Formats: sequence, structure tokens, C-alpha cells
Amino acid sequence: MSNDTTPYVQFNSDLFGWFGDNESVDVSIDGGQTWTSVWQSTGYPGHPGPDPEAIPLPMAAGQSQVQVRFHYVSNFGYWWALDNVFLGNRSCDPTPGGLVEGVVKDGNTGAGVDGATVTSVSTSGDTATTAPTTGDPSIGDGFYYMFVPTTGSQQLTAAKAGYTTATGTATVTAGAATPLNMTMQAGQLSVTPGSLSSTIGMGGSATQNLAKLGGASKPAAQPYNAPWTTVANYPTSIMDNAVATDTTTGLVYSVGGAGSSSVTAAGYVYNPGTLQWTALPPMQNAREEPQAAFINGKLYVAGGWGADGNPVATTEIYDPTSGTWSTGASIPNAYAGASVAVLNGDMYVIGGCDAVNCGHNDVQVYNPGNNSWSAAAAYPTPIAWQGCGAVTGQIYCAGGTTGATSDTSNAYVYNPGSDSWSAIAPIPIDMWAMGYTAANGQLLLSGGVTNGFSTLTNQGYAYDPSSGRPAEPRRAAPRLHLLRHHQRAVDVGEPGPAHPQPRPADNGHGDAERRRRIRDPAWRLHGRAAGQRRHALQDQPGEGDDERHAAEELGEDHRNRVGHCLRRHDRTTQGRDRAD
Repeated sequence: MSNDTTPYVQFNSDLFGWFGDNESVDVSIDGGQTWTSVWQSTGYPGHPGPDPEAIPLPMAAGQSQVQVRFHYVSNFGYWWALDNVFLGNRSCDPTPGGLVEGVVKDGNTGAGVDGATVTSVSTSGDTATTAPTTGDPSIGDGFYYMFVPTTGSQQLTAAKAGYTTATGTATVTAGAATPLNMTMQAGQLSVTPGSLSSTIGMGGSATQNLAKLGGASKPAAQPYNAPWTTVANYPTSIMDNAVATDTTTGLVYSVGGAGSSSVTAAGYVYNPGTLQWTALPPMQNAREEPQAAFINGKLYVAGGWGADGNPVATTEIYDPTSGTWSTGASIPNAYAGASVAVLNGDMYVIGGCDAVNCGHNDVQVYNPGNNSWSAAAAYPTPIAWQGCGAVTGQIYCAGGTTGATSDTSNAYVYNPGSDSWSAIAPIPIDMWAMGYTAANGQLLLSGGVTNGFSTLTNQGYAYDPSSGRPAEPRRAAPRLHLLRHHQRAVDVGEPGPAHPQPRPADNGHGDAERRRRIRDPAWRLHGRAAGQRRHALQDQPGEGDDERHAAEELGEDHRNRVGHCLRRHDRTTQGRDRAD
């Protein structure tokens, strides 16, 4: 860099940091004999990408033996991805061109259209997407703006599925904003006559013809299988949140979880009557994958990984009447990834994960009346990510993981009278991280991970303790989404393939054993969705015998869900030291 007077290093970074990580950018001006750190990062959450960094290197000006290295040291870490690394002087030259902004509207309704793609024809790589302007209600929906790197007369297009492409021309002026509104046309369906009526006698029938006008084709059917229906999207991208339902009001509460880059203390309540989410006051502690239950008009939250990666012991209590949080007795052994059931007014927390390992057999019982925790009989095996629910005065649990690399299809029932667990018929497939609830006298499981740790499933099963006969298959959600890692709930997440992944010929149980379990009359197929998901039922936090089974799906993409769970089960030590 002998001829560089103001050198710097520039790069794009995607750093998913973890506790104990250390990352640095170091520079040497003596050929690598000594190093000076010019940029550092430690711990969680790092610097999630895209993260452009530009670091001045004044000590390297005029030097001939300059080296720069990226130093990454991590235990139980994730990754540090780098791209577009530049070292040297770079001038800042103005780019010719100007802004084009405007609104794209629907030709039939005149309303703004969000999600349309606006493209500059002369520079086809330059695009923008229309969106609502929540910060300026006077503009409304369908707004876009984009930089066009050429001046003069420029042609732009606006396109979206279901519309014909609109074209407009703007005279772009350097250093200025040029308005250009566009209108997209779409077919409309109209029928003649406008209404139909007919009088039909008992046992009779009548036929009337409709004339289709306007050249519109039949709209595509919505891919939802009754009785599953869509509800309002969750306000933010989320996973690993806790969900519980107030059965007296029907309101669904969701708290904690992990967003795109950090653990959150935020919460929301969903009103099925108005189809709207409303923000709650935040908890005192951010929590990922906590346990939650609604008992006697209050929401109880325990456990979950905190922002430092360790489970949170503090129990927090939300009172909807006052709209405030308070603290209760701390849980003796705080875990994340545990299952919850409510029996006889007590909150049962079963199994879970500590900061490093998943699979514990603790059964911890919280009594809201005297604000105390006690221990119940231990679960028959170390467990996490299983599904549990209270049915006819007992707690039924099934599936889950028993360690870092093993899952199970085994199921058990807890009798509070004898304080003991007994084995029941296993699930027909191995399954963990499923959505679960108890309703109408049954334990319901839906979605999750199967085939060991390799396959998302859309299958669902119902266990009827009193059934002595095979039951008919039931319909399931066409899309099981991940709003919450496993503990019950209204789940949102990443879409999977259009059809379930094929299972191998044997998964450790043998074909004969698998067929035997599928024929077991106590378990019945709860249905198959149109795409694989994991974690997807709404929790019914009461004992569940007479509660209405509801499952709600929310849509927001969240990548690498299974990878996230697997890392929780099996973090490996990794470190990199690279010199560039």
C-alpha cells in the first residue's frame, strides 16, 4: 500500500455470534510479525447480515508489507460469513441518475397495490417493490421509490401476479425525484342475472345458468383444509414463543420467543372475535422457548433461554385485568423446550433443556394458590420437545427427544392419585417438536420433526384414552406454521415441500412394529397437511375434556428452523483463524 494515502478495509459480514465468541479484524504492517486489532466483536447476537463494514487503516498508509486477517474464535458457535472484501483506497464518485417515485394502483378499485415489482427497462437489474407507507397515511398503499442510474426518458414497468403489466415513462433528472404513477389492470368476474331465486318443493331440484362476462378465469382455490382456517398474521417474525389460551374469554396470549436476531420479552394477545393482535406490556425477562399456562384468569410464564443463553428461573405472572406483570416463586430447575399441562388448577412443567443439553426427567408443579413449586414423579425417561395434555384427570405425554441425537415415539400417562407414570401405546411414528393440545377428551399432536432428526412432517395424530375401536382419519392444517417451538400453540414458520418426505424402510422400529402402531385403536390419524411444518397447534391450557380444539396458523418465513433446534441439541466446538 505504498501509494495509498487513506487506506481502509471494507467487507460485508454476516456474524451470528454466540456466548463466549471472539471475532476481530487485525492489521499488520510488518509482514505478519505483529498485529493490531482495528475491529472487534464478542458474544451474542453478533452482527447479523447484511452488515457492511468500512474500517480506516491510517497506520497502513504508505506501507509496503500490509496484511489484514479475520480472526474468529468460537466455542459452541454458529458462523461468520464474509464477502466483498476490499483493501486500499476507494474514491467516492457521484453516480449519474435520479430517483423515481410513485404509486401503483389497481385499475378496478383505484386502491394502491402492495407487493408489485417496479422495474427499470433500460437497467433491468434495478427494481423496487411497492409497500404501504405506515409513516405517511396520506400516501397510502402501493408506494415505491427507486434510483435509476441514467437520466432522460426512462421506461418503467409494474407487475404482479393476477394483473397485466403496466408501463410508464419518466424523464429522470439528475439529483432530483421524478414522480411516476402506474395503474395495473385485472380481470373482474360478473354474472347475469345479478341474483338468483327459485322455489323448490320437498325432494325437488332446480337448475339456473350463469353467464360469465369480462374474460376472467376462475380464481385459484385457497389451499386450506377444513376445519383449518387462516387468522391474522403475527405482528413480528417469531419462533420459540410460549402460547396459552384464556378459555373464559377465548383470547390467545403469546409471549417471548426469538426474532430475526435476538431473544424478546415482547408479547401479544389475539382476539378471535376481531381477528386482531394487540401488544402486551413486555415481560421483565426476555425468554426463548419458555413455558406458559393460563390459570384462573392469569398468565403464568416460567423457564426459557434468556438473552445470555441460560434458562430463566423467574416466574412471571400477567394479570389482564390490570395489564401488569408481577413475579412469582422461581422454578427450582429452569428449562427451555419443556412441555406444559394444567391439571386440577396446577401448572405441570415436564422435562426440557438446560443451557447445553436437552433431555431431563424432572416434573415440576406450580400451585398458583400458594405460589409454590413442588416435584411430582419423574418422567420415565429424560425428555424434551414432547407433547402433553390433561385428559379426564390425568396427563398424557408422547414423543420428544431423549438426548442430543435420539428421539422417541413412546408415550406415557401420569396418574396424580398414585403420583406415577405408566406406558401407553406409542405414536405411530417418531415425532418431536410438534404442536400439541388436549381437547374433547383427546391428546392431539400435529406437525414436528420425524424420521430421527431429518424430516419435517405435516402428519397429525389424536390419542383417545377411552377408545376401543379404530377411528376415522381427521383433516389437518394444509400449512403448519411455527409461531412457537413446540409447546402448543398458534405456530408460524417456514413453508416446506408440497408433499411429505418419504420415510425410509425402517427407522429403528421395524416395518412390522410400525404397522402395529398405526393399527393401534387408541391413536388415530389426525390428518396430513399440504406442506411440512413443525410445531403448530393452539394450546388449550385447561384440562381439555370439554374444550374446543382450535388450531391457528400464522405466516411469516423463518429460515433454518430445524437447524436451530439441532444446534440446541448438539453444539459443536469450532474455531477459525484466517489471514487475508
